[in-house]
Amino acid sequence: MQRDSNAVILKLEGRVTGPWVEELRRAWISSTKVADGELIEVELSGVSFVDAKGRDLLLRMQREKVDLKGASGFLRQLLKDGNEKVKQSSRDVKIRRVQ
Repeated sequence: MQRDSNAVILKLEGRVTGPWVEELRRAWISSTKVADGELIEVELSGVSFVDAKGRDLLLRMQREKVDLKGASGFLRQLLKDGNEKVKQSSRDVKIRRVQ
C-alpha cells in the first residue's frame, strides 16, 4: 500500500487467485481505513491472471468507487463481461419480482 497526495494506492502483481483474493480483500479493507474518505486506486498493470473470485472482488471494489487502473486488455474484458453478467442478473431479479 502506498499513499500519494490524492489517493491510497494498492499495487497488484502476479495472479489474483485462491488465497490471494482474500489477501486483496483484507488489504482493501485496511486501505479504506487509511484513506479516510480519499480515493483508493488499484494498479493492475502487473496482474497476469484473475480467477472468478478475484474478478468478483475487483467488480465489488469497482462498485464501491475504487479506481481500477492499468488493466490489460484481457482483464478489462473480463471485468466488462462480469459487469454485464451482474447487470443481467439484476434485470432478471426485477423481472421476476414484477411478474
